[in-house]
Amino acid sequence: MLALAFVPAREGVLLDQVHPLQTTRWADDAEGAADLAVLLGILITAAKAASVPREAVMNERDVLLNKLAQGLRPMSEGIEWFDGLGQEQQSEVLLFLRHHCVQARAVAEDAPESIRRAGLRPTHTPAVLISRGRIDEQLGRIAGLTPLNERRKAFRLLVAVLSIADARRRERFCSGGCGHWWHGLSPSPDNPAPRS
Repeated sequence: MLALAFVPAREGVLLDQVHPLQTTRWADDAEGAADLAVLLGILITAAKAASVPREAVMNERDVLLNKLAQGLRPMSEGIEWFDGLGQEQQSEVLLFLRHHCVQARAVAEDAPESIRRAGLRPTHTPAVLISRGRIDEQLGRIAGLTPLNERRKAFRLLVAVLSIADARRRERFCSGGCGHWWHGLSPSPDNPAPRS
């Protein structure tokens, strides 16, 4: 993990969003390495963006995604926002949602309820994927879906997974209070949805 922060810093790229990974990665896990490389690329691109302060973009997106996951914003608003993004931005959102799900400690047992909450049929591609194999790998496959109609389903499913996993984390680890800023969000309109 130190190398992930040190090597880019040596090149003048400071990554303030680097945190310990919550999943085990093995040396021969090519797919996991590819996911990590994509995530690192996204973080580097975001850190180098000069037109808009990185913190503003990340916070607005994270606020909206967390409000959707907590039921503080309607999913219809989230879908409208997601549909207004370009394909590359949609990919970044799906990858960040996947990352948030893993960080919230999503487990395979979350799949059936996530599918139900997302309003998906068990035969929809994201529903089939989440029901098979290791959850962290399957979340990566779901985030990588490319057809637009599958991306919308992936978005709804990943928000539902985050909702379930984060609610469990709040109950188990944060019931006595915590420092997670997203656990203090309110449904008030002071944090409008970001525009594409």
